[in-house]
Amino acid sequence: FNDLLYDTKEAGLERIRKDVEQSLANGFRACKMKIGRGNYMMERKAGLERDIEVVKLARQTAGVGFDILVDANNAYTYDETIEFLNETGELEVFWAEEMFEEEIERDRNLKAFIAGRGWKTLVADGETRSRDIDFFEPFFQAGVLDVIQHDIRALGITGWRRLADMAGRYGVKCAPHNWGSLLGFYLSLQFGVTIPHFLYGEVATLSSDVIDASGYTFKDGAFSVPKSPGLGLELNQKVYAEQYAGREDWQVKT
Repeated sequence: FNDLLYDTKEAGLERIRKDVEQSLANGFRACKMKIGRGNYMMERKAGLERDIEVVKLARQTAGVGFDILVDANNAYTYDETIEFLNETGELEVFWAEEMFEEEIERDRNLKAFIAGRGWKTLVADGETRSRDIDFFEPFFQAGVLDVIQHDIRALGITGWRRLADMAGRYGVKCAPHNWGSLLGFYLSLQFGVTIPHFLYGEVATLSSDVIDASGYTFKDGAFSVPKSPGLGLELNQKVYAEQYAGREDWQVKT
């Protein structure tokens, strides 16, 4: 929604273009785009039109060979989803995430619609179901989801192991949801190397001066994962001592 930070549409679209260019310059091979403006910050039809416009702009800016993922956070109706895909399907949208509330028959119809157009867009879902893992097995059995995205911090490694085993039996890829957490991102990468059907790690555009993540390297759009114990992270002791020691005013409740 960065385009909505500006007073004019032109300035907002320019921000989207620059965001995509920055992703390319940083070496990424994919970006996730927020859609659903008509459910949050714009009139419904105008919001849908802007969603379509920014995705078209992203593809025009990035060119081919760059995955564009869209995420509606359940903001669309089924009909709006079809309208959106009719306008963007030829742009090779990589996945459509949480277009509407999970419902097997609607997802089945969506899969059939995509297949009927000859598109390869994947149907992704599942970040908001708390810890209800068993909820998804009927969706897997029905073959209506391509990617499962339960939140990495909400479910944790143990829960995700169970979910991944279930998804793997049905050929469903795993892409743990993560937002607003550096630790969640590194956790998802550590988990990803343990399963054969990991698809994407969700990068939060954050940084930390006190976390040393130098064991991870990023090249050609992919992260390497260190083999050291735990998450492979260390505290920068010098920064910690100079800036944070004596100010530990947080606590963990169990």
